[in-house]
Parts: sequence; structure tokens; C-alpha cells
Amino acid sequence: MNLISSSSTASVYEYTVKARMTKNMKKVVSYVCGHPEEYPWEQIDESSGEHISFHATEIHVPLPDWERARRIVIVRKTLPTQNEDGQLIFDECRYEYQVIVTNIDYLSVAEIFRD
Repeated sequence: MNLISSSSTASVYEYTVKARMTKNMKKVVSYVCGHPEEYPWEQIDESSGEHISFHATEIHVPLPDWERARRIVIVRKTLPTQNEDGQLIFDECRYEYQVIVTNIDYLSVAEIFRD
């Protein structure tokens, strides 16, 4: 967890937290993946030639227990299309996802991921 005080006298903190992949977070990821025109994926790393890359997108989600919407950054890691034995991996298993919840609006998705 990354906490940064926004001012010396303020009681509000900026944060970035890697969220657990709960059932509700999986729904958010599924929704974003199903609407690529609304939530375009941005490459956030330089490809290393291993066919593994990272892409990210974001969505602002209001939840009933929260007083305001939170910024959710979704990071998608592209996995190899073959395993170590040369066997092909199904298309459904091509990505691994991470979810980062933050209240920081002035950093890009790449900067949030790197922090």
C-alpha cells in the first residue's frame, strides 16, 4: 500500500492498493474486457521479445459502500501462447489480471502500475 499525505494538515491520504481478485472485481474486469471501445488498453511496458507484455486501462466505479467512485486501474499481462513443453495454451488463458484501486487522478495508468 502506498500512502502519501496530500498536505501536512489534511486528513485525506492518497493511496494505491493492489486489490484482491474478488467476485465483484472479476465482474469489473469482465465488463471492461467486454467494452474495449470504452476502455482501450494502453501498452505500459517495452516488449522484451518474450511475447509477454503489460497493458492497462481504467474505470471509475461507484460502489454502494463508498461515498464516491474510485479509480480502478486494470493491468493485463500477456502470457506466452505455448508452455515450456511447447504445448499450445487456450486463448481463454492468454492474460493474467491485476487490479489497483486508487484515489490519485493525476498519474497515468503506467505510473500507477509502476508505483
